[in-house]
Amino acid sequence: MIRLAPNQFSLLEQIYPVCPGPQTFFHLIRNRLGEGYADSVDNPRCGFIRYNEDMIVVGDSLTDKFQQWLNVSDFIGLFEIQNNISEDVNLWFPDAIKWDRIGFEAVEVSEVVIPESVELKRLSLSDVDNLDDIGEKWLWKFAGTPAGLIENCDNFGVFKEGKLVSISSVFTSSRRYDDIAVATHPAYRGKGYALLCAGALTGWLLKRGRKPVWNTSPENIASMKIPFSLGYREIKLRTSLFKIRWNNQL
Repeated sequence: MIRLAPNQFSLLEQIYPVCPGPQTFFHLIRNRLGEGYADSVDNPRCGFIRYNEDMIVVGDSLTDKFQQWLNVSDFIGLFEIQNNISEDVNLWFPDAIKWDRIGFEAVEVSEVVIPESVELKRLSLSDVDNLDDIGEKWLWKFAGTPAGLIENCDNFGVFKEGKLVSISSVFTSSRRYDDIAVATHPAYRGKGYALLCAGALTGWLLKRGRKPVWNTSPENIASMKIPFSLGYREIKLRTSLFKIRWNNQL
């Protein structure tokens, strides 16, 4: 496999064009994050990006070059791969566990009623210290820091008595799509605050010509209720996600 320079990451979009669903692959390309590889720079057939504990593999088929590289890989983490080339994952990683996901795409946003007892607003840098109140550091996994999340992504939050209790954020994005994530402080879950945040962010993005998308696991009923309540439509995801030798950490 050929290591790509950051300005060559866009070659990988020749293999896997931008589409709705998880946007991690496109986000890494757009922001030139991680390490990118392809079997060729002239006519690539398969490639991947590795960023910390994430790897996304794309291609019409997996060439011998990729499989030779995989044989010496010590990868541990989340392994995302196109459905059409995912059949052999358990041959490469016998202990791989498939993490089922379901996807949604916003068509229009349903209005949500904001209770008088809370404040809903778009977050700014003055709110960065409040992010620790949520206790979910994975939110800025691709932004690097809480300040990076606020500066580089759109975010809405619900405040209760001055305390940030729920947030909806653009987790990853491509040229067209924004993958939305939500997090709520454990003591304030089940009160509809995540729905308020997600509704505000969805409306904000749609008005600016963006396409909000959502993906979650089928067993996460609370998360699935949000896109359904906001009028998202279910979509078929083109990739599968696997946990590789990291089961005790996920």
